[in-house]
Amino acid sequence: DAARVSEIKSKMMASKNNQDTLEGLKDSKKLSKIKKYTFSSGGWALFSRQLLQLIKTRQLLSMNQIVIMVIYTIISIVSGDADMFKGMMVISLLFTMNTDSIESELKRHFIYLIPDSDFKKMVATLSVRFIQSGIYVLFASLVLILAFSEPLLDALYFSMNLWIVSFLYLSILVLSMRFIGFSKNQLLKLLVTTGLYLVALVPTGLVVFILYLMNAFSLEALTIANSVVNGLLGVIFLMVGSAVVSGKGIVD
Repeated sequence: DAARVSEIKSKMMASKNNQDTLEGLKDSKKLSKIKKYTFSSGGWALFSRQLLQLIKTRQLLSMNQIVIMVIYTIISIVSGDADMFKGMMVISLLFTMNTDSIESELKRHFIYLIPDSDFKKMVATLSVRFIQSGIYVLFASLVLILAFSEPLLDALYFSMNLWIVSFLYLSILVLSMRFIGFSKNQLLKLLVTTGLYLVALVPTGLVVFILYLMNAFSLEALTIANSVVNGLLGVIFLMVGSAVVSGKGIVD
């Protein structure tokens, strides 16, 4: 509520109390009222804060994210190409994840004062993004099954891979901040993130090679093996990168 009041005040000052602006703010969407809300203890209080914000603003996904998802879906359905839809879902999901949104959370000073493990605090900080990824995954599964008549098992395999890849990418973003902090150099961010992603591709390549040698190369085996490898890499990257919530490597 304080943030909302500050936003209104800054807009009023910027408009120099312009009457049209004041009327627009008066009619703008109000925050939901919450009578009772219990915060979790320790590091999970960080997730409780984000969840409370989502409940009050009633906005889990931004309008831009929803519009992009709808546009990509319509284009894919019109073209009748399920593979195009899958590719667009991967691209749109990864584009919604960026270091800026994570940095905005890590710039809240109380995160460093909570007496809990770095890993738990980082997982709690990223929990809402995991939920957002889950919405993408659920949406993609329903579209593949209903619009493209994709077999249930194939849709589930793709959805599992999509969620794991998004988790790995989030972990890479966190780990990149462990190395370069809150750097404003976009090229450096891109190079570090790309480098870490290329490192993550090495175990996946080894899995493909091993499956090929074992004569067990199939879409099902590849999907499950990649999900396991990428999931483990995501956990490892997140554990190493979670030191940022102790203030290590953070450069403002």
